[in-house]
Amino acid sequence: MSSPGGSDPTRHAATARAASAADSRVVIVRPWTDAHGGGCCSGDTRDPVALDRRAGTPVSHHPAAHRVGECYQLLRHELPGTDVQIASPGNSAYLLPHVYRHLRPAVGRLRALWAAVQGTRAGAVLVDGRQVALLPDTEPHAVLAAVTAALRRPPTAG
Repeated sequence: MSSPGGSDPTRHAATARAASAADSRVVIVRPWTDAHGGGCCSGDTRDPVALDRRAGTPVSHHPAAHRVGECYQLLRHELPGTDVQIASPGNSAYLLPHVYRHLRPAVGRLRALWAAVQGTRAGAVLVDGRQVALLPDTEPHAVLAAVTAALRRPPTAG
């Protein structure tokens, strides 16, 4: 149904939601699996240091890493215009300011600081700084539902 000006309000609402999702960032904080030497922010190296007697077991075969991969692939497939990233829980230099900057205007300094610390938890799924799920306890489709709901909320909602 078109409005008198010839534009479709439903289409404009969908476009606004898509633009909002395109401006959003989803960060999956990968679980601790093994300690790594070197690597990048996601901790992707090929020589894990076995802390729990799993020497020689690639991190990609760890069940927690598998759940992160499932969620990442599902989010990328279902939300193609959304920036989805994986970060190491040890990457506080990225995670703390990312969460704080997004939440401080909406919830104030103290609550934003608390959320920033919680945002470094291994397995946290963050949408514009807000934690919406925790892996590996949350199923991939539940993560998708939580992320989708968070993307529909206004950016100022904490």
